[in-house]
Amino acid sequence: DFPSGHSDVAGVFREIMTGLLGSHYHFTDHSYDYLGMPARSYNSFDDFTNDISDARVFAGIHYRISCDRAIKQGRKIGENINNTLKFME
Repeated sequence: DFPSGHSDVAGVFREIMTGLLGSHYHFTDHSYDYLGMPARSYNSFDDFTNDISDARVFAGIHYRISCDRAIKQGRKIGENINNTLKFME
């Protein structure tokens, strides 16, 4: 199995957003409101990342290890971005 691309990108997103907004940032995702699906709320970017990873495993697209390692890889990429770029407040 290959690393999960969705989990990799989620790891990058998690690392950058946690760096900008903190580890306990609450938010609600309304991406599929237009389809009549309920909004999903998260208490942290970790929760969001884990939800994305779980979806890939539950759908049978990837094994757990592929998602876990992809998140780790993505977090490292996000860490490099945070250490390189300086975001304005």
